[in-house]
Amino acid sequence: MRISGVTYAVRKTHRTRKIILTVIVLLLLAVLAVVIFSGYKSWGLLHPDKKPLDTFTSNIVPEYKDIPSFGGVDKTIILKGWLFQAKNSDRAVVLVHSYGSNRLQFGVETVDLIKEFLKKGYTVFTFDLRNSGESGGKDSTFGYNEKDDVKGAVKYLNNQGYKHITLMGFSTGASASILAATELDTVDVVIADSPYSDLHSYFLESLDQWTNLPVFPFNRTVAFGVELTGNIDTSKA
Repeated sequence: MRISGVTYAVRKTHRTRKIILTVIVLLLLAVLAVVIFSGYKSWGLLHPDKKPLDTFTSNIVPEYKDIPSFGGVDKTIILKGWLFQAKNSDRAVVLVHSYGSNRLQFGVETVDLIKEFLKKGYTVFTFDLRNSGESGGKDSTFGYNEKDDVKGAVKYLNNQGYKHITLMGFSTGASASILAATELDTVDVVIADSPYSDLHSYFLESLDQWTNLPVFPFNRTVAFGVELTGNIDTSKA
Protein backbone atom coordinates (compact mmCIF):
# COMPACT_ATOMS: atom_id res chain seq x y z
CA MET A 1 0.00 0.00 0.00
CA ARG A 2 2.81 2.40 0.86
CA ILE A 3 4.63 1.72 -2.40
CA SER A 4 1.44 2.22 -4.40
CA GLY A 5 0.79 5.56 -2.67
CA VAL A 6 4.28 6.87 -3.39
CA THR A 7 4.09 5.78 -7.00
CA TYR A 8 0.79 7.60 -7.46
CA ALA A 9 2.15 10.80 -5.95
CA VAL A 10 5.20 10.77 -8.22
CA ARG A 11 3.07 10.20 -11.32
CA LYS A 12 0.69 12.99 -10.34
CA THR A 13 3.56 15.44 -9.76
CA HIS A 14 5.14 14.49 -13.08
CA ARG A 15 1.85 15.03 -14.90
CA THR A 16 1.39 18.46 -13.27
CA ARG A 17 4.88 19.53 -14.27
CA LYS A 18 4.24 18.37 -17.81
CA ILE A 19 1.04 20.42 -17.99
CA ILE A 20 2.79 23.51 -16.60
CA LEU A 21 5.67 23.08 -19.05
CA THR A 22 3.24 22.71 -21.96
CA VAL A 23 1.40 25.88 -20.92
CA ILE A 24 4.68 27.80 -20.66
CA VAL A 25 5.80 26.59 -24.10
CA LEU A 26 2.45 27.56 -25.63
CA LEU A 27 2.63 31.01 -24.02
CA LEU A 28 6.17 31.51 -25.33
CA LEU A 29 5.07 30.45 -28.81
CA ALA A 30 2.14 32.86 -28.62
CA VAL A 31 4.42 35.72 -27.57
CA LEU A 32 6.86 34.84 -30.34
CA ALA A 33 4.02 34.82 -32.88
CA VAL A 34 2.85 38.24 -31.69
CA VAL A 35 6.38 39.62 -31.97
CA ILE A 36 6.89 38.19 -35.47
CA PHE A 37 3.52 39.36 -36.80
CA SER A 38 3.95 42.79 -35.19
CA GLY A 39 7.43 43.24 -36.64
CA TYR A 40 6.28 42.17 -40.09
CA LYS A 41 3.27 44.48 -40.05
CA SER A 42 5.31 47.37 -38.65
CA TRP A 43 7.79 47.11 -41.50
CA GLY A 44 4.97 46.90 -44.02
CA LEU A 45 3.25 50.00 -42.65
CA LEU A 46 6.48 51.99 -42.87
CA HIS A 47 7.13 50.74 -46.41
CA PRO A 48 3.76 50.57 -48.18
CA ASP A 49 3.50 50.03 -51.91
CA LYS A 50 3.25 53.30 -53.80
CA LYS A 51 -0.16 54.04 -55.26
CA PRO A 52 0.29 54.96 -58.95
CA LEU A 53 -1.26 58.14 -60.31
CA ASP A 54 -4.65 57.73 -61.95
CA THR A 55 -4.70 58.14 -65.70
CA PHE A 56 -6.94 60.77 -67.24
CA THR A 57 -7.49 62.56 -70.52
CA SER A 58 -5.69 65.87 -70.90
CA ASN A 59 -8.84 67.76 -71.89
CA ILE A 60 -10.34 67.52 -68.37
CA VAL A 61 -7.29 68.92 -66.59
CA PRO A 62 -6.36 72.62 -66.45
CA GLU A 63 -2.94 73.52 -67.78
CA TYR A 64 -0.24 72.72 -65.27
CA LYS A 65 3.52 72.75 -64.87
CA ASP A 66 5.20 69.48 -64.05
CA ILE A 67 7.63 69.88 -61.15
CA PRO A 68 10.01 66.93 -61.61
CA SER A 69 12.15 67.72 -58.60
CA PHE A 70 12.00 69.88 -55.52
CA GLY A 71 13.53 69.22 -52.16
CA GLY A 72 12.14 69.06 -48.68
CA VAL A 73 14.21 69.39 -45.54
CA ASP A 74 15.86 66.06 -46.36
CA LYS A 75 17.78 66.88 -49.55
CA THR A 76 18.31 63.20 -50.33
CA ILE A 77 14.59 62.77 -51.05
CA ILE A 78 13.34 63.99 -54.42
CA LEU A 79 9.73 65.16 -54.34
CA LYS A 80 7.56 65.61 -57.42
CA GLY A 81 4.30 67.39 -58.12
CA TRP A 82 2.15 69.58 -60.35
CA LEU A 83 1.71 73.33 -60.24
CA PHE A 84 -1.60 74.75 -61.50
CA GLN A 85 -1.01 78.48 -61.86
CA ALA A 86 -3.65 81.17 -61.47
CA LYS A 87 -2.95 84.35 -63.43
CA ASN A 88 -1.56 87.36 -61.59
CA SER A 89 -1.87 85.79 -58.15
CA ASP A 90 0.46 85.63 -55.17
CA ARG A 91 -1.86 83.19 -53.34
CA ALA A 92 -1.35 79.45 -53.43
CA VAL A 93 -2.89 76.32 -51.95
CA VAL A 94 -0.83 73.22 -51.20
CA LEU A 95 -2.78 69.95 -51.27
CA VAL A 96 -1.31 67.37 -48.87
CA HIS A 97 -2.55 63.82 -49.34
CA SER A 98 -3.14 61.10 -46.77
CA TYR A 99 -1.10 57.99 -45.96
CA GLY A 100 -1.09 55.54 -48.86
CA SER A 101 -2.42 58.04 -51.39
CA ASN A 102 -0.71 60.45 -53.80
CA ARG A 103 -1.05 63.96 -55.24
CA LEU A 104 -4.52 63.02 -56.53
CA GLN A 105 -6.16 62.52 -53.13
CA PHE A 106 -9.57 61.82 -54.65
CA GLY A 107 -8.35 60.33 -57.89
CA VAL A 108 -9.46 62.13 -61.02
CA GLU A 109 -12.11 63.95 -58.98
CA THR A 110 -9.28 65.93 -57.37
CA VAL A 111 -9.29 67.96 -60.58
CA ASP A 112 -12.68 69.43 -59.61
CA LEU A 113 -11.20 70.70 -56.34
CA ILE A 114 -8.26 72.20 -58.20
CA LYS A 115 -10.59 73.98 -60.63
CA GLU A 116 -12.53 75.53 -57.76
CA PHE A 117 -9.39 77.01 -56.25
CA LEU A 118 -8.26 78.30 -59.63
CA LYS A 119 -11.61 80.05 -60.10
CA LYS A 120 -11.05 81.84 -56.80
CA GLY A 121 -7.63 83.03 -57.92
CA TYR A 122 -5.47 80.50 -56.08
CA THR A 123 -2.53 78.70 -57.62
CA VAL A 124 -2.63 75.02 -56.63
CA PHE A 125 0.42 72.92 -55.84
CA THR A 126 -0.31 69.24 -55.41
CA PHE A 127 2.58 66.84 -54.86
CA ASP A 128 3.53 63.36 -53.72
CA LEU A 129 4.87 63.03 -50.19
CA ARG A 130 7.90 60.83 -49.59
CA ASN A 131 7.52 57.20 -50.62
CA SER A 132 4.28 58.06 -52.43
CA GLY A 133 3.28 58.41 -56.06
CA GLU A 134 6.36 59.37 -58.07
CA SER A 135 8.40 60.88 -55.23
CA GLY A 136 11.47 59.28 -53.71
CA GLY A 137 12.03 58.14 -50.16
CA LYS A 138 11.95 54.73 -48.55
CA ASP A 139 9.43 55.06 -45.76
CA SER A 140 6.11 56.60 -44.78
CA THR A 141 5.65 57.91 -41.25
CA PHE A 142 2.00 58.96 -41.01
CA GLY A 143 2.81 62.67 -41.20
CA TYR A 144 5.68 62.68 -38.70
CA ASN A 145 8.51 63.17 -41.21
CA GLU A 146 6.16 64.23 -43.99
CA LYS A 147 5.87 67.61 -42.31
CA ASP A 148 9.34 68.29 -43.72
CA ASP A 149 8.02 67.57 -47.22
CA VAL A 150 5.26 70.12 -46.65
CA LYS A 151 7.83 72.65 -45.48
CA GLY A 152 9.75 72.00 -48.69
CA ALA A 153 6.62 72.62 -50.77
CA VAL A 154 6.00 75.92 -48.99
CA LYS A 155 9.61 76.98 -49.49
CA TYR A 156 9.33 76.16 -53.19
CA LEU A 157 6.25 78.36 -53.53
CA ASN A 158 7.87 81.17 -51.56
CA ASN A 159 10.82 81.05 -53.96
CA GLN A 160 8.34 81.32 -56.85
CA GLY A 161 6.99 84.56 -55.39
CA TYR A 162 3.87 83.30 -53.62
CA LYS A 163 3.38 85.23 -50.38
CA HIS A 164 0.05 83.90 -49.11
CA ILE A 165 0.05 80.15 -48.57
CA THR A 166 -2.83 77.90 -47.56
CA LEU A 167 -2.24 74.28 -46.61
CA MET A 168 -5.08 71.84 -47.23
CA GLY A 169 -4.38 68.39 -45.84
CA PHE A 170 -6.32 65.16 -45.54
CA SER A 171 -6.07 62.71 -42.61
CA THR A 172 -2.35 62.15 -41.92
CA GLY A 173 -1.65 64.85 -44.51
CA ALA A 174 -3.73 67.23 -42.42
CA SER A 175 -1.61 66.41 -39.39
CA ALA A 176 1.58 66.90 -41.41
CA SER A 177 0.24 70.30 -42.48
CA ILE A 178 -0.46 71.35 -38.89
CA LEU A 179 2.98 70.20 -37.76
CA ALA A 180 4.65 72.06 -40.63
CA ALA A 181 2.66 75.25 -40.04
CA THR A 182 3.87 75.44 -36.44
CA GLU A 183 7.42 75.71 -37.79
CA LEU A 184 6.69 78.21 -40.58
CA ASP A 185 5.79 81.89 -40.55
CA THR A 186 4.72 82.02 -44.20
CA VAL A 187 1.52 79.95 -43.89
CA ASP A 188 -1.67 81.98 -43.57
CA VAL A 189 -4.27 79.21 -43.26
CA VAL A 190 -4.42 75.48 -42.59
CA ILE A 191 -7.48 73.54 -43.74
CA ALA A 192 -7.23 70.23 -41.88
CA ASP A 193 -9.61 67.46 -42.92
CA SER A 194 -9.67 64.70 -40.25
CA PRO A 195 -6.26 65.09 -38.59
CA TYR A 196 -5.32 62.95 -35.62
CA SER A 197 -5.15 64.55 -32.17
CA ASP A 198 -1.90 62.79 -31.35
CA LEU A 199 -0.06 60.09 -33.26
CA HIS A 200 0.27 57.49 -30.51
CA SER A 201 -3.47 57.50 -29.80
CA TYR A 202 -4.11 57.36 -33.54
CA PHE A 203 -1.98 54.22 -33.77
CA LEU A 204 -3.75 52.55 -30.85
CA GLU A 205 -7.17 53.29 -32.31
CA SER A 206 -6.60 52.80 -36.04
CA LEU A 207 -3.76 50.42 -36.92
CA ASP A 208 -6.08 47.42 -37.28
CA GLN A 209 -7.57 49.14 -40.34
CA TRP A 210 -4.30 48.46 -42.17
CA THR A 211 -2.99 45.34 -40.44
CA ASN A 212 -6.22 43.31 -40.50
CA LEU A 213 -5.14 41.93 -37.12
CA PRO A 214 -7.14 41.94 -33.86
CA VAL A 215 -7.07 45.22 -31.97
CA PHE A 216 -5.72 43.39 -28.91
CA PRO A 217 -2.84 42.95 -28.61
CA PHE A 218 -1.65 43.97 -32.04
CA ASN A 219 -2.55 47.67 -32.17
CA ARG A 220 -0.29 48.27 -29.20
CA THR A 221 2.54 45.95 -30.29
CA VAL A 222 2.50 47.13 -33.91
CA ALA A 223 2.41 50.75 -32.72
CA PHE A 224 5.50 50.06 -30.63
CA GLY A 225 7.20 48.47 -33.65
CA VAL A 226 6.36 51.38 -35.95
CA GLU A 227 7.56 53.95 -33.44
CA LEU A 228 10.76 52.02 -32.74
CA THR A 229 11.80 51.03 -36.27
CA GLY A 230 10.54 54.27 -37.81
CA ASN A 231 12.35 56.36 -35.20
CA ILE A 232 9.10 58.19 -34.50
CA ASP A 233 8.78 60.21 -31.32
CA THR A 234 5.01 60.36 -30.90
CA SER A 235 5.34 62.92 -28.10
CA LYS A 236 6.19 65.41 -30.85
CA ALA A 237 3.24 64.57 -33.10
